[in-house]
Amino acid sequence: MRFLKVSSTFNLVVFCALLAFASQAYAYSITPDSPTPLTYGWENDNDDIKDIVKEYLKNIDPLIVELYKAEADPFKEEGSLKDSFETLFHPEDDPMDATITNSGAYLISHPYLVVKDGKQTPNEMPPSWYLFELAGWDGIEELQLTGFWPDKGAISYVALYGTAQSVPEPSTMLLLGFGLIGLAGIGRRKFFKK
Repeated sequence: MRFLKVSSTFNLVVFCALLAFASQAYAYSITPDSPTPLTYGWENDNDDIKDIVKEYLKNIDPLIVELYKAEADPFKEEGSLKDSFETLFHPEDDPMDATITNSGAYLISHPYLVVKDGKQTPNEMPPSWYLFELAGWDGIEELQLTGFWPDKGAISYVALYGTAQSVPEPSTMLLLGFGLIGLAGIGRRKFFKK
């Protein structure tokens, strides 16, 4: 009977620890065709594209702003969430793929993504930039961009738009786990007293 008590308590502790530190390592995949872009264009000037995107998103939610931007060549990150996200471009010299990971304490609500080509000729197919709604993205999953301008260009920059929200710190989750363990212990003690 003593072994059973230790075993079930140990299992509860392990379960709470796994719950507190569990994270899924899936990826949200984006290609020029999937998900279907909200809009796209052939403009090459970054300021023109930013104005078009801001105007488009203002009609959806006026609180949406550019939170993170990563440029491929030369590599540069900017925006209020530049410490929370990291982008790797593949291959480095002429990228047609990119991976964006969340490495910080913020998530993005109502997320949108702009992918821009740096070597596209105006009015040439495909478009020189895309705007995607990331409706199924939880903000934690890796964003994997693949197959952008494989023959006629390269990714110039990627930008995330939305509204920022903070993520609970691991210590908060750990405190919640210990609280649950404490409540379970009190409940067990009362159960065995009867």
